[in-house]
Amino acid sequence: FGGSDAFFAQGSQIIDLGSGKGHAVKEINDEFKDKDIRCIGIDYRYTTETPENKENLVAGDFEHLPFADDSFDRVLSVESLPAWLPSEEKIDAYLHEITRVSKTGTLWRGTLPSYETAEEVDIPNEALIRKFVEHGWEIFVHDQSTFFAKLNVK
Repeated sequence: FGGSDAFFAQGSQIIDLGSGKGHAVKEINDEFKDKDIRCIGIDYRYTTETPENKENLVAGDFEHLPFADDSFDRVLSVESLPAWLPSEEKIDAYLHEITRVSKTGTLWRGTLPSYETAEEVDIPNEALIRKFVEHGWEIFVHDQSTFFAKLNVK
């Protein structure tokens, strides 16, 4: 998928899912401002907690993203979806909504769930990967915890 250079290509519009305190959003916007890259973070916690730096951070959840169709060409989700999974029914709703706001060709970098015991497994990674494919994403899993995906079909 072209590595870091492709992910941080000139003019990229990035959504950081589950952006926490917003550190990655700020770092990306500062580091790549000369490439006209814009990163926006979304996190449900912003509805009750105010982050230190609110710039480019939006309150919301992955089931109702407050963005127009085809708003982003990059998705970042480190230690968020799908690393932290809701119910299986929500996964489809989340992937549908993320796909809606993503342009065809969007690149996604993220982390998968890492289960320490079999009892923790809600949705096996193989089933989760199938869900990505059902929503039009081609996915490559690296070292069983990180993934790279590309939206091929909407």
